[in-house]
Amino acid sequence: MLKKERKNRLSVILAMALLLCLAAQPVWAADRGDYPIFTEYANGWSVGDPVAYGRNVDGQIFVPLRVLAELVMADVDWQAGTRTITVTRCDGAVLQMGIGKSDAQITRLGQTEKMAISAPRLIKGVTYVPLRFTAENLMYQVIWDNAAKSVTVLGYFACREIDGNTYTLDFATGEMTERTADGKVTLLGQAEAADIAQAYQAMDGRICMGWYVRDVRQTDAGNYIVLVDAWVRDSNLTRNIQLLLHNNAQNSRCFYWMEWLNLNTVEYNVYADDHNVWWPEADRVLQIDDTDGEVLAEYLYADMLSGVALQQDSKNSFLFADGEYMLLNCQMEGDSVNCRPVLVNMQTKEAVDMIKVLIPEEQQGAFGLWAFEGGSALLFEKAEDGVLYMTHHYWDGNVQNVLLTYKYK
Repeated sequence: MLKKERKNRLSVILAMALLLCLAAQPVWAADRGDYPIFTEYANGWSVGDPVAYGRNVDGQIFVPLRVLAELVMADVDWQAGTRTITVTRCDGAVLQMGIGKSDAQITRLGQTEKMAISAPRLIKGVTYVPLRFTAENLMYQVIWDNAAKSVTVLGYFACREIDGNTYTLDFATGEMTERTADGKVTLLGQAEAADIAQAYQAMDGRICMGWYVRDVRQTDAGNYIVLVDAWVRDSNLTRNIQLLLHNNAQNSRCFYWMEWLNLNTVEYNVYADDHNVWWPEADRVLQIDDTDGEVLAEYLYADMLSGVALQQDSKNSFLFADGEYMLLNCQMEGDSVNCRPVLVNMQTKEAVDMIKVLIPEEQQGAFGLWAFEGGSALLFEKAEDGVLYMTHHYWDGNVQNVLLTYKYK
């Protein structure tokens, strides 16, 4: 079973530290004729409207540091005595720059890297920094539209505070870090950056308004299962990235999916027992050794459900397995949605429809209907000592949950 399972509600805090020690005159009007800057990160700005304007300084776009502090998930500190800018990212990395200095440094996980930059400067009393360099070192992508002469800044990371700790996935490196309340930063694991990039591109980052870490779980062997979700402009879409971060980075895994939130929604799950991680992919489940990350076996949904009358072109998803039995969410023939849990004997392929077993016949027709229609759902909670624990979640004017059990072995 899982050691840790943190499922708090989304709580993303955008730190906006304004540099009041400098002249606090407005910068918007002075720069409105230069390069508009857009962002589709979920920070309160209206999608489609410029959030700021940059200006051309020696062939590069510079942006007021005050503006950048409002755009990014970072703490910005200004030291007037040394004229030093210190930016602390949500993952604890620290970027340092100085007015008039053409070098900068970033410190992360105890390692410091020095870099050459176009020097930050004061323009009419306002601190300006090079946009591309600064944004990219704060885990953002900078996209230049040559035709429109505009810039779009997109967050290229996922971050969230869970139970007092901040978890950050850097899409550029695939590294997942944990930052405690006292500032200690630990590298939990690393996914293949190319896999993250492929997932990001497949989901069209331009319509994702930002990403957040939904859940971080630790397996018995000390590996991590990470679920990353996206805010999307179209509420009918759900976009997700699922990671298995193994001690041996070569055996880390990335799986991503994109679904319409309509009658065919698929919810993918990962399950871990004492020795295995049961890892779902598009049409199969992998049995992975939790210690060394090797794939022990794979199980195709089509094979597991060969004797079940499924809806044509149905999409099935995994709930749990223990080596003898596997629980799948299926779309049975005649169903409008795939919310029907089916327990399959992994050796004999015998299948048991859990709705028919646990729910009275007169209530079975309500499954798959939406809340306003008084519908129901049967949700997997856990499996323990040969007993399935499931919740009958239904709406009849008030949302209700009834815990049901089924002894399957």
